Amino acid sequence: MAKPLPRDPFLSGCWEPWPMEGRIRDAQVSQGEIPRALRGTLYRNSANQRFAPIGPYHPFDGDGMVHAFRFEDGRVDYCNRWVRTEKFLLEEQHGEALFGGLANIAQSDPRAEGTPFHLANTSVVHHAGKLLALWEAGAPFSLDPVTLETEGRFTFDGELGRGGARTSFTAHPRFDPVSGEMLAFSYSMVAPWCVYHEIDAEGRMVRSEQIPVPYPAMMHDFVATRRFAIFPVLPATFRGERIAETGSPMGWEPDLPARFGLMPRQGGPEDMRWFDVDTCFVFHFMNAWDDGEDAVVVEGARFPRLPMAAQTGNAEQKNEPARLWRFRFDLRSGAVREGPLSEIPGDFLQVDPRVSCQRHRHGWAATQGWLGDGNEGFGGLVHYDHELGTETVLGLERGDTTSEALFVPDPKRGTDAGNEGDGYLMTVMHRGAERRSDLLILDALDLCGEPVATIALPHRVPMGFHGSWVPAAD
Repeated sequence: MAKPLPRDPFLSGCWEPWPMEGRIRDAQVSQGEIPRALRGTLYRNSANQRFAPIGPYHPFDGDGMVHAFRFEDGRVDYCNRWVRTEKFLLEEQHGEALFGGLANIAQSDPRAEGTPFHLANTSVVHHAGKLLALWEAGAPFSLDPVTLETEGRFTFDGELGRGGARTSFTAHPRFDPVSGEMLAFSYSMVAPWCVYHEIDAEGRMVRSEQIPVPYPAMMHDFVATRRFAIFPVLPATFRGERIAETGSPMGWEPDLPARFGLMPRQGGPEDMRWFDVDTCFVFHFMNAWDDGEDAVVVEGARFPRLPMAAQTGNAEQKNEPARLWRFRFDLRSGAVREGPLSEIPGDFLQVDPRVSCQRHRHGWAATQGWLGDGNEGFGGLVHYDHELGTETVLGLERGDTTSEALFVPDPKRGTDAGNEGDGYLMTVMHRGAERRSDLLILDALDLCGEPVATIALPHRVPMGFHGSWVPAAD
């Protein structure tokens, strides 16, 4: 018999796991109307713990469960499935958790020895016909885009990990809407510490380059412009030798230099330019662009220090929220200008994908930064308009929590970047009082107006991390 989940703030409320897989045909629209022109699927990944954990639980530890909302003719169907990693299958076989987590990986059960530890719980993306569940410490897992059945590890025909490199793959690839390329990287606590990848529009991994970073940094996200791939090397580190001391490889070393590396996409590591910045940490970037020939601009959600350190053996470190921040790198002089763009705490940043890697006007985020007291999560959404210099905030009822809000272009307006901002935000909301979830569809440029549509689910969709919108094939 499976053990009950322990009392833990990250296993309750908006984080409480959902124990079932299933399907809903023609989900209930409780408010508004789904635009009939919306044809495609919203995929979302969540950290959904299958069994009671061994020892301390970290919110990054849950097993990956992918949720799919499929839109057609003004209707939406829903389904969800766990990703069948080797870890998931072994624990399913034994009926209990066998692996420790980020805070206590050394406590894994001896029965887990020899089985790869992979969670596939962070993001889900679609490229060149493949739907991939991503977790930055392992290879992608390929899923059937309709049934969500797990097809297995995906290594780009063996190119991922070639030459002895580890087969990890970022949960945050970047997509160039002009070239159709997927840009990605791998990081590791063993050498090589960072490897850059380019995947062409047909899904072939055509390039892998080792990036000469100065220490094994935790690099959750990166960013790109039309000319540069940009690597943040910030003093959140992953070191294997730390596990014996704290139980976790993750740590914060603020005495190490914080810097960004800019590598020309038409060049290589030998052409890398490094720029020092003030000590900080960035989980997520909004976008980056080339500011003429002589400068590069990067925007991200900047934390003063690594958040959630108390869950990784550094209890004395207090969480502080992130704020939207701009870095400007002068390629001619080597100077850096940086500073806040907003005082509103926020993360899980979005731009219209039609202007990815290019200058943008509009951006969106979930508000209240990282987790506040009580682990209530994100309590609203914000729209930034850089041209007008305005911020529009949509607040939620106390007890309700939003997840990442994904931008979906209005299909009636075409794919041209000149239509930036014309579209919808889709976000899964946890309704605290009812212990269930809604999918909210909002006008991206009118957050505080009436929702375009609200799709009511009879159950919870656990708090998770990232997802993607995949338009239906013509």
